[in-house]
Amino acid sequence: MENFLAYPLEPRGDPPDTDVDEAMLSLARFRRGLRKEDQDIIDRLLVSIKDHWPLRTIAENLSAFEFLLLSILIEQHKEINHLSSEVSSLASQLDACK
Repeated sequence: MENFLAYPLEPRGDPPDTDVDEAMLSLARFRRGLRKEDQDIIDRLLVSIKDHWPLRTIAENLSAFEFLLLSILIEQHKEINHLSSEVSSLASQLDACK
């Protein structure tokens, strides 16, 4: 399992240069206090938004928290759509077998 602090979200040791970087550092501290299974969930959620990460510089109107949440919501919605499609496909296959 890829840790959410792995590329591209890992702080580089420099002072944070954006609110999102600061939010990620706060999440890292929060994550350390969670149970292992919850840490894994946060890792999966935040790794799923890595394609959105470059957009943080053009989303200046959003707070860091809003940026992270919207990115996670987008990825969660994609997953819901994918699963819904899979369920529909399996239901069609089941109907065809009747």
